[in-house]
Amino acid sequence: MTHPDFYSPEAVGTLYAPDVTAAAAAGRALNLSPASADKTRTAVLLIDMQVDFIHEDGALSVPGAIADTRRTIEWIYANVGQITTIFASLDSHLPMQIFSPSWWVNAEGQAPQPYTVITAQCRYSPHHGGSTRRDKRHNPTRSSLLNRSLMACGSHCTKQTGRGNTSSNWRNRARSSL
Repeated sequence: MTHPDFYSPEAVGTLYAPDVTAAAAAGRALNLSPASADKTRTAVLLIDMQVDFIHEDGALSVPGAIADTRRTIEWIYANVGQITTIFASLDSHLPMQIFSPSWWVNAEGQAPQPYTVITAQCRYSPHHGGSTRRDKRHNPTRSSLLNRSLMACGSHCTKQTGRGNTSSNWRNRARSSL
């Protein structure tokens, strides 16, 4: 399969600044009709293709994600003429959310380890101290978990850390190159 000159399969899974100017020029050189002229509309949905899930050192790295990402990129290049639009979801979290270990505390004031299951019978309760104010509607107690469980996940895709991005500062670099 032929790839555009700016694409480097070896760079997938590393942080790098994409050459948006070269990508835009390559796209224009294909002389594709505008998406608004597509008789058949095809959307591609990319779900959570982010540093913390794809990179080997990501907080919730998925085995095989780098190879999957390469195949997805190459499929997009091979089918670019038939794709009307691409939508991408981005998973992002605040440090204090119900599934964060920092949300919960035991009698000794310790947060659970990541991947601890929280149930109505467990020894952890919502942490109410500190400067974080929570709305009562979004402040569950252990008793509200009756017949349910919740896993305290490790920190991942935390806003303003860059770990939830698709690549390091890609939005700013893309805008500045136009």
